[in-house]
Amino acid sequence: MEFFFICILSAFSFYISMTLFLPYPVKRIGKIILYCYLLSVYLFFDTYINTFFAQATTIPLLLGSVIIIALFSNNKLINVSFSLINYNWAVLVNYLLTIPLSYIDISIDYISEHYYIIFLLLYITVLYTLSSLIKYFLAKTLFRTSVYIPVRLRIIIFLEVLLSTCCIAFNIIYGGMLHYPSAVLTFNGILFGFFFFITVSILLFTIHVMQKEQMLAVKQKEQDALTDYMNKIENLYQEMRIFRHDYINILSTLNCYIENEDISELKEYFHNKILPTSRIHTDNDLLIGKLGNIKIPELKGILYSKLISALNLSLHITLEIREPVTALSIDTLDLARILGILLDNAVEAACMCAEKQLDIAIIHGKNCTSLCIDNSSLPLPFSFSALGTKGTTSKTGHSGLGLYQAGEITKNYSNVFLSTSFDNGIFSQRLDILDNKEESVL
Repeated sequence: MEFFFICILSAFSFYISMTLFLPYPVKRIGKIILYCYLLSVYLFFDTYINTFFAQATTIPLLLGSVIIIALFSNNKLINVSFSLINYNWAVLVNYLLTIPLSYIDISIDYISEHYYIIFLLLYITVLYTLSSLIKYFLAKTLFRTSVYIPVRLRIIIFLEVLLSTCCIAFNIIYGGMLHYPSAVLTFNGILFGFFFFITVSILLFTIHVMQKEQMLAVKQKEQDALTDYMNKIENLYQEMRIFRHDYINILSTLNCYIENEDISELKEYFHNKILPTSRIHTDNDLLIGKLGNIKIPELKGILYSKLISALNLSLHITLEIREPVTALSIDTLDLARILGILLDNAVEAACMCAEKQLDIAIIHGKNCTSLCIDNSSLPLPFSFSALGTKGTTSKTGHSGLGLYQAGEITKNYSNVFLSTSFDNGIFSQRLDILDNKEESVL
């Protein structure tokens, strides 16, 4: 009975050693399979493998865990990297507990023979507590917003973490063959601490730099939007001055029709010449004025910038925002990145069509806010099922990463959903944001 209890605790300790730092959730079935796999490895090795090779369990435990986590995760490379970082940290915690004991003649072999269950319970408690505190601290400081890390950079981080993990695994196995003398434990503890510090420093520095770059990009977009806004105000002022200056002349053009009592010609002149011009200015002003319902500066800035660009391209635009938008359960940086991608795609596609139609609506539901973007579009030159995959694009000279990146950002949130459809020449994109916020760190 004690043997099975030790295996259960050992499997659980390794489970939390691989999963506590995961930035992306693992599917529930994956968690069950992972724990069952770990338990079966411990049962098999402790039953059939000689104790001299007991530490060799590290290899199948790590390999199996990494494969299962990758299979049942959305963002595989980042999740596996953080899983290995988590393991490195767990090993370091283990050494922080065993090194002091070794110097008072309490060896690992002695602990394994007499107090292994007590040690496992202590180790699990300390590891879970410290890991939870570290994750909470990072979530509240460095990881307050999610960040997109390029694939090449993710590969470099993974390879560095993999290298340090291989060195750690080798030293664990070799130390086990020597029965962990104090000198070996101390050397391993210092070595593992060094590897962990270097790995975490590289990762934190990378994320910090990427966040800064993305924040600067958004700030630049906000500044550009503000500049466009000021130009728009100045243009409106100039238009008012011109209109005031030409007011008498406009009335003079009507005078001859009135004096001749030519009502039919007067109506034709008014409807064909004067009224269309006034409607253009009025419609555009009303369109921009609807942004007053948006109380989120970042959202207003990105919408304003894209609307001005679309108006300059002579698109036919409708904008529907019936209720004030004061808050959305998504980081504003991520929201600006997603909307920038969706609106750029919509404007570019609409420009290529004869209709040049762009419809934007922000709809409040009971517990959800939906941002809907519809645009006229030419037939897709590829299968609709391929839309959103890396490299898929209908635009010459483009990388096809726009919708793919937008989809990657939404995966960071359990309450944000992006859907697309194409029907009868109308391309529709819908971003649903539920009120409850539950986001990841990357």
